[in-house]
Amino acid sequence: MRFDIDLLTRGVLRESACVECKLSQGGLPASVWESYSAFANSDGGVILLGVMERSDGSLNVKGVENADKIVKDFWNGVNNTQKVSVNILTNQMVRVEVVDGKSIIVIEVPRAERSMRPVYVGQNPASGTYRRNGDGDFHCTKEQITAMYRDASLEPMDMRVIERFDSSVFDADSLRHYRNRFLSVHPKHAWNNIDDELFLRRIGAMGLSSDDMGFHPTMAGLLMFGTEPDITTEFPMYFLDYQENSMGFMRWNDRFVSSSGEWSGNIFEFYFKAYRKLTEDFKVPFRTDGLTRIDETPTHLAVREALLNAVVNADYYGRQGIVVRKGEESITIANPGDMRIGLETALEGGVSDPRNGTVMKMFSLIGIGERAGTGIPGFMSAWENEFSSIPQYNITQNPDRTTLTMMLRPSDIVAEQVPKYDMANRKKGKSELIMDFLRHNPNSRTVHIAEYAGLTTSGVKKHLYELLKKGVVEASGANKNRTYSVKL
Repeated sequence: MRFDIDLLTRGVLRESACVECKLSQGGLPASVWESYSAFANSDGGVILLGVMERSDGSLNVKGVENADKIVKDFWNGVNNTQKVSVNILTNQMVRVEVVDGKSIIVIEVPRAERSMRPVYVGQNPASGTYRRNGDGDFHCTKEQITAMYRDASLEPMDMRVIERFDSSVFDADSLRHYRNRFLSVHPKHAWNNIDDELFLRRIGAMGLSSDDMGFHPTMAGLLMFGTEPDITTEFPMYFLDYQENSMGFMRWNDRFVSSSGEWSGNIFEFYFKAYRKLTEDFKVPFRTDGLTRIDETPTHLAVREALLNAVVNADYYGRQGIVVRKGEESITIANPGDMRIGLETALEGGVSDPRNGTVMKMFSLIGIGERAGTGIPGFMSAWENEFSSIPQYNITQNPDRTTLTMMLRPSDIVAEQVPKYDMANRKKGKSELIMDFLRHNPNSRTVHIAEYAGLTTSGVKKHLYELLKKGVVEASGANKNRTYSVKL
């Protein structure tokens, strides 16, 4: 998305997670490469040369001299592998703009493709890899750099064969449960008549080793059908945790964890145990499809997709494990690792790049999961329709972690008069409409913005996400109480 220079001229832009300003009076600053690395390894952003931040956070356009030379120096540097590891920019991403008669340089840095990450400065990834956190650039930890290298592989990481194990590591009950589900979804499939080991090969749970030319469990197979002691041999920080607190005055009144020894502890069994607990209180109206009763509502399916998204995108080498919490007012689902395609792309839908692609395939073979990349927008829309509250994703660092919060109670929508969308509004862009509304209506809820701008609340959320990234809008409150205002 092309940077809107009008945000700078109108005085509403601030430094943020996606905006970095550098005075650049003496030419191309050395710190530009740290910001280039940080944006490339995060969610992208824009570097403005010739702009400084005042003490109150506002921006002051100072301009640069010899803008063409600075641009040339930048291109020479970004194409020099002694300076940075890779150039991910196109010609259109670096340009000179004139603001108030002064020349500034705009450098738009996209999120790097995972196969190119980490993007680092100099020759040493350990000392030259940066990420963006808030409005600053920070050195990546060894753990973050290692995770980027794992994600860079073009082949599904979970297809790697673990040669020290054989088929004896698989839990017999888990495999039987899986095969029964496969049979119910594919009653006439030829795989129903083959033995267990051949079946495991077909679904990707076992693979051929190029070293000993024997078949061994894959990482996906171990995670899906192994037992916790064997799984933690490969993934030392592996941990699955379900907690339920419906009493309000105690830490939890129901809990199960993968390390208890009371069940297998694998992700296949955890998924269904957690799903049943999460949805057992949901109302199921009487509906049929012909003669078959339909026992799942769109809300059930939303929980199914949300839980699956955590399981297939978790970095099982990462810390803190998968934690699912059900409370009186919300469900939270957290998994180690960030989103490989970035949060913005994930929210838009249409792109599927799960961290554990073979695990995703195994679930899809038993009728669970969308490979078209529509899972996140779909379950968020279903949840919003039921609870008038949009699920919220939050990605944090050190350690990298993705947390989803889904409110179980409707938002308290205040009945008030909201300006309506009209034909004149069609002449304006949606982001401009939202900014106009918030200037006159601070602390507004998504539903009110949507009514004015002629958008769905899901559509408003996408535009708000962009405006939040640019630092021109700020949010207050959480989930059902969240409001938005123009950042002063």
